[in-house]
Amino acid sequence: MQRFFLVALFSFVAVMLVFWWLTGQEEQAVISKVGSSESGIPMMEDHKFGGTELKGPADCKDVESRLAVFDVSYYDFEGVSQKGQIKVLGAVVDHVLSIFRDLYDLPFRIYKVDINDETGKGTRAYRCSNLSGKSARSIHSYGLAIDVNPQQNPSISVDLGKQAVVGVVPEGGIRNLNRLPKRPGKSDRMGLVVPEVVSVFAKHGFNHWGGYWDVPSIDYMRFEVSRPMAILLVAMSTDDASKFFDLHVDLCRMLPDERITTGLAELMLQRYFDGKMDGMIASYRMNRDGFFVMAEKLVADH
Repeated sequence: MQRFFLVALFSFVAVMLVFWWLTGQEEQAVISKVGSSESGIPMMEDHKFGGTELKGPADCKDVESRLAVFDVSYYDFEGVSQKGQIKVLGAVVDHVLSIFRDLYDLPFRIYKVDINDETGKGTRAYRCSNLSGKSARSIHSYGLAIDVNPQQNPSISVDLGKQAVVGVVPEGGIRNLNRLPKRPGKSDRMGLVVPEVVSVFAKHGFNHWGGYWDVPSIDYMRFEVSRPMAILLVAMSTDDASKFFDLHVDLCRMLPDERITTGLAELMLQRYFDGKMDGMIASYRMNRDGFFVMAEKLVADH
């Protein structure tokens, strides 16, 4: 009887180990092309942003080695559960997965999630692009900006001198300048970014929403991290970038609504580095452990 019990026990353990291994293989199949870096990406592109001289990757190929492609689930406009793929910086994969899980649970309707969408209708993240009319890379180029239902949440450009709207992107977005999802006598509109959606992104670290911007440019589709955060994350090793972003998310969940756009990278710039981005990156590279002690203290202070 005892021998039978031991054989049964060993058989159970063996089955569980095989199940665990297969589950791990399935997870690896979903998340692919995860780049890694032990030293971070060299900062070669000089530009000014917010009065501060910043540096970013000169070549999108430098960032592409750090990106991850993975599946997310969403409800389409017909209410049908779908899967799509999105591409972001590998260091933030866990939090982006959590964003889409939370949107799924709301439920929030998404027209389509597609890393290759060129129609202007699909939700996507990474693309190599510059800021409009500038040489600096957009936050999309870091894999740290997500455009959600662009046609339902358009980008609007205003000419202040003419007091007129001079551009709405993408085509068809002009029908959604009115931002009310529910209107008397009209059918409900799906896929518009509402406060609940903004909160989901903010609590997972994407705390800069284009709907908060002032004219001449408002971008209702856009969720991203700050430029100092983007530059710092790609300057770090992959593991350190993940650790720092986790701390940033902890901070975002502590901040009151009126300070939600304040991120950990910006706080460190103000508190320790007199606004000098080069100084912050140099500090990290010279004394990684000390850098994280400072970051953890800032979060704990809140």
